[in-house]
Amino acid sequence: MINVWFDGCCAPINPGGIASFGIIIKDQYKLLHSNSGIVGNPPETSSNLAEYAGLQAALTWLLDNNLEIEKIYIYGDSNLVINQMFGTWKIKKGIYKNLAIQTKSLLKCFTDISGYWIPREQNSEADELSKRPSFLNGIDEKLIHLTE
Repeated sequence: MINVWFDGCCAPINPGGIASFGIIIKDQYKLLHSNSGIVGNPPETSSNLAEYAGLQAALTWLLDNNLEIEKIYIYGDSNLVINQMFGTWKIKKGIYKNLAIQTKSLLKCFTDISGYWIPREQNSEADELSKRPSFLNGIDEKLIHLTE
């Protein structure tokens, strides 16, 4: 069983700021992988784009490590991403649209994967990782929290 948490951030403005993501991947016993990164080029950035980049990075890592037949639970605090990927919401339009379509196609590679929305408070590790690239680019922490 594999548990994955993802989050995204766009700061100091959303949309149009530095979009970054964070991911945490654990099995039942230990941390397997964690990562953060920047995605997109302002002004074509948004928190939704960052959220999708996080999920896509996690799915890619799982595939690269031959874990597609494992039971995988995905957790995120983005209603949009969870409902578009695992629920009934359609992918319509937005800066994130192409990345969402790519991510949806990656999901087809997995045999037993499910996604769940969780409150932000239960996503703190991925949230902190998603903000790390913004800190490294000199964006004040107070400004990042204003975009949430």
